[in-house]
Amino acid sequence: NYYTMYAHLDRRYKKAGDVVLGGDRIGLMGDSGFSTGTHLHFQVSVGYPISANTKMFINPLKLY
Repeated sequence: NYYTMYAHLDRRYKKAGDVVLGGDRIGLMGDSGFSTGTHLHFQVSVGYPISANTKMFINPLKLY
């Protein structure tokens, strides 16, 4: 029930709903949208992140 978000990508190799395995390339960092340089904005949420009731973002390092 974890969802991830990758923002400001230059290129995406996976789309929503794809299975991602360890070592898979998801995308290339970029400078899209309102940003100040090439970087990756990464978020993990518990529950679907767009729902107003489940915006529970967590520190992904706590999963290990």
